[in-house]
Amino acid sequence: EELKDKITEARAAFKAKLAEIKDERKKTIVENIDSRIKTINENRTQEMLMHLERLTTILAKVSSREAVLKSQGKDTTALLNSINSAKTAIETAKTAVNAQGEKTYTANITTDETLKTAITTVLSQFKADIKAAHVLVVAAQKAVASAHKAAGLTVATLTPTVTAIPTP
Repeated sequence: EELKDKITEARAAFKAKLAEIKDERKKTIVENIDSRIKTINENRTQEMLMHLERLTTILAKVSSREAVLKSQGKDTTALLNSINSAKTAIETAKTAVNAQGEKTYTANITTDETLKTAITTVLSQFKADIKAAHVLVVAAQKAVASAHKAAGLTVATLTPTVTAIPTP
């Protein structure tokens, strides 16, 4: 509730500062940039959350495969470690993406002359934040791929069988 109040206050302050801009062209550009940042942030975080849900589904399948392999008497400790690290990576990424989705970006507009630097600062901050969240999603994807590979390696470990070779 407090976060919503802070966001509303920041938006109101931004709109008040925006009203002080005399050039209508600049005003519309700033409004468009502000709405685009908000839209892009919502879309990107939704895409990342959907991707993390797919990774969770894949990891659940790998976990069920681990249970089957364990029941067959295979050594699944490496696979279990990979699964646990993938779960941790997914949870870390989900936390970061949810935090990113709650962020708002408002420029600190003081005068018409400093408008460009204020907008540039907000844009670069937004890009850095999105990239940081995306890096965590990619790390989670790599962890799930590693767990999947470990499952394949666990299946591939066969017990050697001794066969007698007839001598002529």
